[in-house]
Amino acid sequence: MENKTKITALLIIMAAIVAGIYLSLPVVYAEVTPTGNGQYTISLQYRRRAWLGLNLLRNGVPETLDGDAIAVDRAVLVLEVEENQVNIILPNKWIVDGQVINRSELFDGDPLSIGESQTISLKTLKLELTRSTHTVQVFVAYEILVDGVTIKAMLPFNIQTS
Repeated sequence: MENKTKITALLIIMAAIVAGIYLSLPVVYAEVTPTGNGQYTISLQYRRRAWLGLNLLRNGVPETLDGDAIAVDRAVLVLEVEENQVNIILPNKWIVDGQVINRSELFDGDPLSIGESQTISLKTLKLELTRSTHTVQVFVAYEILVDGVTIKAMLPFNIQTS
C-alpha cells in the first residue's frame, strides 16, 4: 500500500510540473509592448517566427526575383518587379566579399542602394498560402546578385536548389 501511495504522489507531482510548464510557456514566449496611455500589447512573436520558419523550410519553393529596390525598412525590402511591389524578408547578417555585414549596412550605397535604377536579382524561398478570398505570399531572401557581386545571407542552414 505504501508503494502505491508513493507512485500516486509522484504522478501528481509530475502532472503538476507538466501543467505548470504548459501554462507558463505562452507567458514566457509572449512579447509585451507598450502602446501608450498605460496599455500594453502582448504578442507571441517567437511562435510566429518558428511557425513561419518551419513552414518555409517544409513548403518553401525557390524563386528568383529581378527588380529595383525602392525601399527598405528593418527586415523588409520592397522590390519593384514588373510594375508590382513585392515585399521580401531579409535576414539580419550577410556576407559580402568575405566580410559579415548587417542588413542596415547592406543598403548604405555599397554594395546596394535604394532608389537608384540598380537592377538586383534575389534568390528567395517563397511560401504561398491561398484561401478562397485571398492569397498571401511570403518571400525570404537568401542570396542577392548585383553587378556581378554575389551576396549571401548568413543563415544557420544551407539552401541548395536543384
